[in-house]
Amino acid sequence: MPSPNRTEDTEVCCKTDTCELYCFNEALVHELRRRLPQGEELQRATAFFSALGSRTRLLVLHCLCQAEELCVCDIANALRMNLSTISHQLSYLRGCGLITYRSEGKMAFYRLADARVQELIRPQLTVAAGSPPS
Repeated sequence: MPSPNRTEDTEVCCKTDTCELYCFNEALVHELRRRLPQGEELQRATAFFSALGSRTRLLVLHCLCQAEELCVCDIANALRMNLSTISHQLSYLRGCGLITYRSEGKMAFYRLADARVQELIRPQLTVAAGSPPS
């Protein structure tokens, strides 16, 4: 029997990973909907997580976590990739607001835009590698 806060529907599901009886807590669902991110906030979060969805971009961010600032050539050589590939990924990350750029003569340097990026990335790489966070 569903709790008194739940609205019951007659549809019954029998698939795994679903409820066998479709019902929901109306007050809870209303509050969840009210708190859903909207507009630019959601767009920034989507861009952030999309940026992490690429192996190369994640490796670039990892390199940038290791140093205050890196030249494009340093990143390309560290990852054993060509300059155009790294440049393309750096442009994407810059567009997402995760890194910043500065030029000095003919050199192009990148750094993390914010210390929070490093705080988010380092623990995830540790978890993904199977090591407990330090």
